[in-house]
Amino acid sequence: MGLPAQSVSDRMKLPAPPLLAPPASVPPSYANFIPPAPLPSSMSPASTGSPAFVPPLPGAPAVPSFSSNVGSFPSAFPLRPNQNVAASNGGVYPTSTRVSQPYGERFPPPSSFALNEQRGTAAPVPRNLLGENYLKEQSLSEVPHSSSSHPVIDASAASLPQPPSNSKPSGFPSMPNGCSNNQSNFPPLPQPNQLHQSAYPTYRYGSPGNYPSQVAGLQQDFQQMGFGSHQQPPFIDLMQDRELFRFGTDEQEVELPHTVCSPNVRCNPSIFRCTLKQIPQNEELLNKSRLPFGLTLHPFRDIKNLSVIQTSTIVRCRYCRTYINPYVYLIDNRHWKCNLCFRSNDLPDDFNWDPTSGTFAEPTRRPEIRNATVEFIAPPEYMLRPPQPAVYVFIIDLTNLSTSSNFKGNLFQGNPFLPVNDGLLVNLKKNIETIRSFVQSLPSLYESGRSGHNCLGAALNIAHALIENIGGRITVLQTVLPNIGPGSLISREDPNKRASSDIQCLIPATDFYKRLALECTGHQIAIDLFLLSTQYSDLSTLADMAKFSSGCVYHYPNYHMNRNLLQVKRFQKHLSRYLTRKIGFEAVLRIRCTRGLTLHTFYGNFFVRSTDLLAMANVNPDSAFAVQVQMEEDLNGLNSVCFQAALLYTSSKGDRRIRIHTLCLPVTKDLTTVFKYFDLKCSISLLSKMASERLLSGRSLEDSREAMANAVVDAFASFNNAVARQGSVSNLFSPTTMMRLFPLAILGMLKHSCFSSGRSTKLDSRAADLLLFRTAPLEVIELEILPALYLLNDFCEVEEKPQRLRLSYECVSSEGVFLMDIGSYVYIYVGSKKTFDVLDNTLSKRVHNFLRSLQCYRSVFAPVVLIRDDSHLRELFTSRLNEDRTESSYSYVEFLRHVRQEVRR
Repeated sequence: MGLPAQSVSDRMKLPAPPLLAPPASVPPSYANFIPPAPLPSSMSPASTGSPAFVPPLPGAPAVPSFSSNVGSFPSAFPLRPNQNVAASNGGVYPTSTRVSQPYGERFPPPSSFALNEQRGTAAPVPRNLLGENYLKEQSLSEVPHSSSSHPVIDASAASLPQPPSNSKPSGFPSMPNGCSNNQSNFPPLPQPNQLHQSAYPTYRYGSPGNYPSQVAGLQQDFQQMGFGSHQQPPFIDLMQDRELFRFGTDEQEVELPHTVCSPNVRCNPSIFRCTLKQIPQNEELLNKSRLPFGLTLHPFRDIKNLSVIQTSTIVRCRYCRTYINPYVYLIDNRHWKCNLCFRSNDLPDDFNWDPTSGTFAEPTRRPEIRNATVEFIAPPEYMLRPPQPAVYVFIIDLTNLSTSSNFKGNLFQGNPFLPVNDGLLVNLKKNIETIRSFVQSLPSLYESGRSGHNCLGAALNIAHALIENIGGRITVLQTVLPNIGPGSLISREDPNKRASSDIQCLIPATDFYKRLALECTGHQIAIDLFLLSTQYSDLSTLADMAKFSSGCVYHYPNYHMNRNLLQVKRFQKHLSRYLTRKIGFEAVLRIRCTRGLTLHTFYGNFFVRSTDLLAMANVNPDSAFAVQVQMEEDLNGLNSVCFQAALLYTSSKGDRRIRIHTLCLPVTKDLTTVFKYFDLKCSISLLSKMASERLLSGRSLEDSREAMANAVVDAFASFNNAVARQGSVSNLFSPTTMMRLFPLAILGMLKHSCFSSGRSTKLDSRAADLLLFRTAPLEVIELEILPALYLLNDFCEVEEKPQRLRLSYECVSSEGVFLMDIGSYVYIYVGSKKTFDVLDNTLSKRVHNFLRSLQCYRSVFAPVVLIRDDSHLRELFTSRLNEDRTESSYSYVEFLRHVRQEVRR
C-alpha cells in the first residue's frame, strides 16, 4: 500500500500476558436454440481476433532455490495483457442453460504443457499486511456437501489430540504500562453464572447513551458524515461495550453506480470478495486507512445453479482480453466499453440472440450480462492435445505389513525398471469388481510383514514415471516417517521445545519432495497427501509434494482403527468427499483488474507462471486462494473498479471450460466510508494465509505474531486519529460495522494453536493447521478464528438458530448445554448439573436439525464431539473462549488495553 516497511524492533513488542491460572448426477444437457431464420450473409459476425495461446515453455522446469537473504525486497513487476485464450467466431448460434452442478463429476482428461518457473518480485509490503522485509518465494506453482448421518461421538483420550499443556513462557518482553502481573490491575476472572465485573464501573456495557460526554458529543458529527443510522449508534467505544454481537453479523451490501450495465447483479461473496467493499480513490487515502487490501477467491466452488453457455463466439475485449460481464458499459446494441481498460469494442451480430427465450432481444438479456459467474464451453481451439483419460494412482503405506519379497526390494530402488509405461493401468468401469477384491485382500496379503522401513520417495518416483505421459492425480496414504531410499528423513522434533517461540523445524528438511512436485506439475500431475499418523512424520517436509503441485493435505493425528473412532470417521467422510467431488485438470487461473491496480503476491497451492497467471495440475472445489492488491495509479474519475478471475480447465466430459467470476466495487473518497465497509471475513482470511506462509517460509513465530497485532493497531490508530479525534485517551472507538470484531478476530488468531506461543503444540499439528489456513475457504477460517457459541437450552421453535454468545466463560453455566462450532469440529459442552440422557422431544429434534444445517453448508465434514464438564478434554472447549485470559495469552480486555496504548503513542 505504499507504507514504509518497518521492522518489528521499531514497534513495541506485543507484551506477554500476566502469568495467571486460566479460568475454569445426471450430466447436464444443453438445449440448442435455433433462431427462426439464418442471419443474412451481410450480418455474419466479424472476427474479433485469431486464437492466441500461451505456448509451452521450452526446457525442463527450473528448480527454485531457497534464499537466505530474507531482508531483501523483490522489485515490482507490471501487469501485461496476455492473450492466453482467444475467441473465434463461427456460424453456430449460442446456447445456454442453467445447470445444477452435482458432485461426482470425475475423470476429466488432462492435457499437458511445459512449465518453467519465473521468479517474480514484489514491492515492499506494509507491516500491517505481514510483509516486513522478507523474500517470499513464488513456486511454480454451492452444491453444499451434506451428510445423511451426523454421528455424535463421546470423546475419549484417543478420540482427539490431547489438549495442549500450558507451560510457562520464557523470554517474553516486558509488560506495558497497565499490564503488569499484579492481578489488581485487571478485572477479576469471571466465574460461571457470574456477570462480568466492569473495569469501568461508571458506565454500563452495551449502553452507548451512558458514554462520557466527549463520546456522546461525537454522535451528531458521525451522523452528518453518514457513518451510521438512527436505529443504532454510528460508533462504539470498545473499552466500554463488550456486547459486540448485539449488532448482528449481517454484512452490508454496497450500491453499485448505475453507469454499469447491471448494477443489481452481485458476485457470490463466498466465491470472490475484497477486504475493502468500497475502494479508496487514491493511494494517499488507502495509506491513511492502513487497512489490508487484497482479494480472496474460491474459483471452483460448488455452485447450485451455474449458467453454462455454449457458443462459438466468446466476447472479449480486443485489448486486455477481459470477458464481457455485467459491469461493462453498453454504448448501443453494437458496441460496448470494457470495464477494466475502458476501451470500446464491437459486439458480434449474434450477441443479440437470447438463448434462454430463443428470440432476438436486447444484449442485456444475455446470461453473460445477467450473471456475475458464468461458465463457457470453449471451442476446440482451447485444447493443446486430444483429451486424455484421467488417471488416479494410489500409494498406500504398508509399513509393518510388507514382506521380504521383491515388493519391498523394488520399491527401495532409486531408479525402478518399468516394463511398460501404461500396462499397469486398468479401466475403472470395466474392472470395478477386480479392484474392489484387490483392495479388500490387502490386509491379508501383508499381515505377516514386520518391516519398519518406509520408502515413500521411491514409490513417488515410480508413480510419476507411470503416468508422466498422461497426467492425472497421485493419492498418498502415509502413516510414518519415510526413513529409507530417496527422500528419507529423520526425526527433528524436540518435545521439550514445543512451547518455544523459536520454532526451527517448520521449513522442509530436504527439497526432494519440492523438486518432485515441480516435475509432476510440468506433466499435469497433482499429489494429494493423507497423513494418518500416531507419531512425528515431518509433515512440514512431506507437504511440499502437495504445495507445489496444487494438491491437498489431510492430517489425522493419533489415528487408530479401533481406539480412535473420531479420526476414523473423519477419514471416511473426507475420503468419500475426495473421491466423489468435482475435479478439473490442466487448469490455469488468471486474475485481471481495473487499470491503476495491480496484483503482487499470491497465497495457496499452485504454480506461478507469470505475474497474474497461476497453473494448477488439478483444481478442486475445496481449495481457496488469496492475493494482495496494490494501487499504482489514482482512481480519479472512476466510480467503480472491477476484478475478473478466469479459470480454464478440462472437465470430466473431455471438454475445455472457462469459468468466469467478476467482482465490481464502488470507489469512494471518504475515509469514514472506507472504514464502514471494511470486510472482516475477507481480511482475516487474507491475514491468516499471509501469516501461515511466513511461518512455513522460515520466519519466526514472534515475528508473525507481532505483525498480526500491528495489523489491528494500525487500523484503529488511523480510525481514532483521523476520524474520532475528540475522544479521550481512555477510549478506543470503532464503527458499529464488522470492524468492531477486528481486535477479537486478531486475538483469536494469536490464540490459535498454530500461532500461539508458550503452549505445547506438536510440530505436525502446528504444520497441519498452517497448511489448513493456506488453502481453506472463508467459512472455515472464520470459525477457526472466531468460533460460534450457542446455548441449546432455550432453543425456541421460531428461531432458525440459537442466539450467538460471547466467547467468554462468564456466558457458560453449569446448568446449560452449549454448542461451539470451530470449523473442523463441533463441540457440545454439557454442564455439570445436566444429565447425559438422550431425550426424544421437540427440543432434541430442533437441535438435531440445527446440527444437520451446520454440516450442510460446509464442504468438509466436521464431527460432533461431546465434552462433559468434568472431562479431561474440557480444555478443548475452554481454550477456544477467546475473550478469557490464559496462562500464556491475553484476555480480550487486556488486548484492547494494549491496542489503545499503542494507538495513543
